[in-house]
Formats: sequence, structure tokens, C-alpha cells
Amino acid sequence: MSKFDILQGPSGDLSRRPLQRHILARIRGRRLQFVWMGMPCSTFSRARRGRRPDLVTEGSRMPMLLRTSEEPWGITGLPAAEKEKVEAANALLQFVFQVARVCVRCKVGFVIENPRTSILWCTDSVAHLMKRRGVRQVHLDFRRYGTPWRKSTTLLTNLRCAEQLALRCGGRKGLCGASGRPHCQLTGRDATGVWWTKRAEPYPARMARAFAAALVADRAHVD
Repeated sequence: MSKFDILQGPSGDLSRRPLQRHILARIRGRRLQFVWMGMPCSTFSRARRGRRPDLVTEGSRMPMLLRTSEEPWGITGLPAAEKEKVEAANALLQFVFQVARVCVRCKVGFVIENPRTSILWCTDSVAHLMKRRGVRQVHLDFRRYGTPWRKSTTLLTNLRCAEQLALRCGGRKGLCGASGRPHCQLTGRDATGVWWTKRAEPYPARMARAFAAALVADRAHVD
């Protein structure tokens, strides 16, 4: 198993062209059975609330909107610093979509993961991928895999076995349909000063085990 993450330093920096070519070559050579891509959602998150660039006054502490459902690749008129962040994320996302397209052509399984509300799902590239044979979206809630927070998540995938992960909470707003208890709200910081959204980043171990078991049982079958 290979893992590439920016936390590994330059060796895991997926914005590097040599690493991108290396990964694509391994897929085309069928040396990978499947690829899981957890795209960073920072600039795509709807949790970033604020005003459009043309409504933010100089010296204002009001955060600036970077994307909307209508402009998922970035709002027109962003200042240089914000535009640079958006373009860097866009470049990485374009590579993620390229990997997915190559996986479809080579009949290699892939998963793109992001929060259910991510603006990433509003891009035209998602719509184009959804037209490919066997590509579908799977929706699940982390709460059903043992976390105190709901964290509704979407997987875009060509793996049939991924549908086994589609466990949702249901229930009334704010309450878990499985336990009847309120969900932990991912706002602010915990008692140790860590942002709750940071706490919720890792995949639940129960979910990882469920996916691994389904993947092995189905032999990474793609439609």
C-alpha cells in the first residue's frame, strides 16, 4: 500500500509534477488495485462564511467568500492572496479528477471523498464523471461508525462495494436516528483548545475496517 500526504513533506506533495506522473503511470500499468483520494476541503468548505470580495471593505475582519455553488472554481474578483489559495486547490482538484478518469479507463477502482456539503460537488467535473459507466455517489454519516459527530460525507466512486458504507443517521434535525442523542456540533474548540473540525478529520476506524472488508470480499470490483 502506498500513501501520499503533504504531511510527509516533499515526498507526499501531490502538487509536484514528477509525483503526479509516477502515480498515473502506476495506475496505467495496473500496479494499483484502487485509489482513495481525500481531497482537502478547506477552500471548498461551506463552513467558511463571509462576504463576496466586492462587499468586503478595507480593514474589515469579515472573512471573504472564496467559492459559491454558482462559482465553484472561485469567485470572480478575489484579491491576489486569496486567488492564489483557490488556484492551488483547483490545480490539486484537477489532478484528482485526472486520476479518476484514468482509473475509469484502466478499470481501476477509485474513491474521491469530501464532506457532503462541500462545494467540490458543484463543479462541472463531478457532473462529467457521473456520466461515466459505473460511477456513482455514496452518502454516509461518520456517526454511524462510532463518532459523536454526524459529519455527513460523500464518496464519488466506481467501486460497487463502496455502497456498503452508505449508513445514514436519519432522525430529527440535530438528533441521531440511531441513538436518539444530539450530535456533537463541530463548532469552536474543545477543552484542550483544538478545533472540533480538526478533531473530526480522521476517518473512523470502524469505517476503515468496513471498507477494507468490503473491498477484499468484492475483490475491488468495478462496474
